[in-house]
Parts: sequence; C-alpha cells; structure tokens
Amino acid sequence: MHRHRLLPLLGALTAAITLFAAGCSSTPDPGSSYRVRSGDTLYSIAFKYGLDYQSLARLNGISAPYRIYVGQILNLGRQVSDSGSYVVKSGDTLSEIAAAHGTTVKALAAANHLSAPYTLYVGQRLSLSGAARSGVGAADAVNVAALPQRVSTQGTRQSAGIVWSWPASGRVTAGYSEAELGHPGISIAGQRHQAVKAAADGRVVYAGSALRGYGNLIILTHANNYLTAYAHNESLLVREGQSVRRGQNIATMGSTDTDSVELLFEVRREGRTVNPLGYLPAQ
Repeated sequence: MHRHRLLPLLGALTAAITLFAAGCSSTPDPGSSYRVRSGDTLYSIAFKYGLDYQSLARLNGISAPYRIYVGQILNLGRQVSDSGSYVVKSGDTLSEIAAAHGTTVKALAAANHLSAPYTLYVGQRLSLSGAARSGVGAADAVNVAALPQRVSTQGTRQSAGIVWSWPASGRVTAGYSEAELGHPGISIAGQRHQAVKAAADGRVVYAGSALRGYGNLIILTHANNYLTAYAHNESLLVREGQSVRRGQNIATMGSTDTDSVELLFEVRREGRTVNPLGYLPAQ
C-alpha cells in the first residue's frame, strides 16, 4: 500500500485507540459512582444507597427539580480503590458497603474474616472478590409480642412537624431493627388489592419497580427531609410528581418481590432508616 494511503488509516486507528482508552479511564469505580439507567430518579438512587437525596444532588451539582438522564454518572461520595476492593471512609458501615456492591453483610464479613459487631476503621481495605451476592440475609429475630397485633388506618399522630397515620390495616408481622442484618421498616400483612394509603401529606418522587427486592414501590417525600416508602404493591395508583394527602389511596397491597401479601413500610430521615413505630399513632 502506498504511504499516502496508509497515513489516513494510521491516523484513524490512533484516534480510535485514544477514544477507547479515554472511555476505559472514565469508567466509574463500582460503589463510588452510579450510571443512571432507564426508570431511575435521583430519589430512587439515593434510596437504594441509603443517601440523603439533597446531599447527593449537591455533590453532583444538580438543582431542583433534580432531573437526571440515562447514562449520566453520579458521584456517590464513596471511595473505592478498584473493582475488587473497597477502602473504608468515615461514616461507613458494613451494611451500607454491602448494599452498594450488591452483596450481603454475611457474605462481605465472611470474605474479610470479620465477626460481629463488624467494627471498621477508616482506611481499611475490604475485599469484594469473595463477597458475591448469595441472597438477602434474614432479618434479626423480632419480638412479635411487642408489636401492635393488628392496626387500622384510623387515628393520627404529629411528630417531626408532620401528621402521621397508618398506611394500611392489618397484622404487623415484622418490626424495625437497626442491626446489620435488620429489617429496614415494618411489614403489615393484609389482603391482595387492599388499600395502601399515604402515611402523611407529601409528593410522589418515585413510582415503579426498578429497585430490586422492593417490587412495585412508591416513595413519597415529606417536610423536614423525610421519605416514606411503600413496597411489594400489586398496583400503583399515583404518578411521579403528584401531590398526595394523608390517607389517600396510593396503591393496592400485593406480593411483588416477596412470598406473601404484605406492605413493607419504611420511614427515612436524611437517607437513614428510622423506626416507623416512633412516628405512627399507637394502636
């Protein structure tokens, strides 16, 4: 081939290699960042990783109404050294690290020879290679006798500047636990197609099924940086961006991503789970 024909081909090949290398170098580290997928919202991503959505927005220079786009890379504020390990930073817990890497506390602890209470230190390097996901760990045993045996949607309580009521009628089958393998909310057993109601006035920030393990999920935002989540629904009756009133029907109870008909109800403050029984009226 003549030299003058070869030069353009070499130039094109060099450019392609440069673009490929640039693409590889810009690939986000697992756990430190997140690539937005179809169906994601800033709220659902923050919810998935146990983050405060406002802090996540500020970290990525996103202002209200918090629009994101498919393929966008969001910084989660987590330090990861490479795809096979994670470097612990201030404020980390083993449960958060496990959730961010699609594994369980039990698997991650076993891979790193950690025993309860799983004390970590800043700068500690955790191996991720031996912590493949093996299913969700069982929640710690809950004293069911101490839980409300049957609840109704009647009655209200004001807490944290918000008026609260129960999101569904039924028997409370699982309580909240702060343990590493604990339950992030309360589970209320009921009948299929039973009404699921908004626990407080708010706005729908997520309505979909993209969050693994939650089935058909609704997330509401409320005053004072609170979120409530309603999981395992049969059908969703509200849409994202819609304002709702306390007691309004927002879904019907079902068994999506679970083995029985129930509602998993969570309350989160600044991204952290809190005990819903501390906010709902006594029964």
